[in-house]
Amino acid sequence: MGFLRPNNAVGLDIDTAEIRAVELSGSTQSPKLVRFGRMPLPGGAVIEGMIANPGMVEDALHQLWSDAGFSSREVILGVSNQGVLVRFATFPKVAGKKVDKLIRFQAQEHIPFPLDSVVLDYIIVGEATGDVGDVLEVLLVAGKRDMLNIFIEVASGADLKVKDIDVLPLALQQVLPSDDRRGTGAIINIANELSSILVLENETPRFARIIPAGLQAATEFFNCSLNEVVPVTTASKIVWSEDAVSAWGDTLTNEINSSLNYYQTQHKGAAIEKIFLSGRGARMDGLAERLKENLGLRVAVIRPLDRIDVPAKNIGISSVAQDFTVSVALARRGLEV
Repeated sequence: MGFLRPNNAVGLDIDTAEIRAVELSGSTQSPKLVRFGRMPLPGGAVIEGMIANPGMVEDALHQLWSDAGFSSREVILGVSNQGVLVRFATFPKVAGKKVDKLIRFQAQEHIPFPLDSVVLDYIIVGEATGDVGDVLEVLLVAGKRDMLNIFIEVASGADLKVKDIDVLPLALQQVLPSDDRRGTGAIINIANELSSILVLENETPRFARIIPAGLQAATEFFNCSLNEVVPVTTASKIVWSEDAVSAWGDTLTNEINSSLNYYQTQHKGAAIEKIFLSGRGARMDGLAERLKENLGLRVAVIRPLDRIDVPAKNIGISSVAQDFTVSVALARRGLEV
């Protein structure tokens, strides 16, 4: 009757130039890595987080599931592109039964797309007293319906079922160690083309933004291809000059500072105390040290496999674990669904 059936979840990360997926079993308190895999994508298949060539992505998904042998065809999908908006807003505090109707009615003031063209969701993250009385602090998430439909259709074409869709920056809360959730920190995820920033105040998300500062932009500083900036295997590791890492780190610092300054100005939030790096870019030697020097903050690299049982047959993921941070976060999220 299924009472003893393992609770498995697959997190799927469709990045520029590559697809990555991780399957976990167990629970959020005691997860186990079952399988993982990655599959390169042809150029032009995904551009700035959008699926530009559905056929290419569908073929790659078929191949990935065949090669990796995932036991589940249900996935938790992460999205991060200009078709997804995350906004923090305040709404008048009303009786519980009226909250949903009020937020959905007034959300148009904060979303620059017609509401009938997006899938809207929200989380109430707190309460405060404003100039006009008590207010609800709300995180609004809106995804363009046509963009999301393309992802769902491509997954379906590869015989996969999208069980849930999560906004990539928000999903990264899942891999932040509990000891590091106190205070105010920012998670910087450096992916192939786009990076993202999530600010958390005592576990509560307060700010999320996509920045155009992924590894593809770094290729100009290192005069190489995307797969050479941070190779997909440590066996072909390249040690870059300190000058090149410094130049790229300075550019990334400017993007981070711009976003964090905006957060401070708009939200009057607490000062950032620490930075956490994740994603493939977090494996670049010397980058964390450069950002620490530039930002004057503690900078740590997230270890997404901490608190996860990794069997010996899957130990190969350990040296490139940061590449799979998003997939791990999504799979952990899937164990909750």
